[in-house]
Amino acid sequence: MLPVNRTVTVSIWADECQTRVAQQSFVLGASNRPVYWQGFVVVPQDLVGPACAVASTGEPGTENWREASVPINVLAQTELEARGVTIGNPPPDSEVFAGQELFLYGTAYNVSEGPVSLSILMENGRVVTQSSFTTDYWGYWETAVTLPIDIEGLAEITVSAGEGDTFNESTTIIRVNPAPTPTPGP
Repeated sequence: MLPVNRTVTVSIWADECQTRVAQQSFVLGASNRPVYWQGFVVVPQDLVGPACAVASTGEPGTENWREASVPINVLAQTELEARGVTIGNPPPDSEVFAGQELFLYGTAYNVSEGPVSLSILMENGRVVTQSSFTTDYWGYWETAVTLPIDIEGLAEITVSAGEGDTFNESTTIIRVNPAPTPTPGP
């Protein structure tokens, strides 16, 4: 089932999952088929301990209401395990074309306005890009890379943040297909 009005709401519930403490809604792009999505919600700074994360669509009490809930454990910002970096796009095993722009984004947890490093390495050892940029206040990062036209094969994307005890990295593998060839005119 597609989300009602293409809208998904992500929320965090505390107090034995009875009190909503954070919520974020977003509209998915137009599509007539199920889509891959990833949502972000900012957890209150003073929330620590057991909670629930809920994704929902529709209006409660109606026949099109859908909800999925998972228990979570919210860590204090000072705990080493509360630091990390994710890659939201591209999803693992994505296929992209050489010569085109690749949009990347993710979140660096507890790295407010801090540096994030990105590298893309082809399976043959060729480094496609190495760059650094900063997150926004919430740890969200995004960047775009124009892929060289002459690459093909598996590529490992690595994003890292922090240093020393706070260093974290995340990787994903994508496939770069040959650049499309233009169709000759009549």
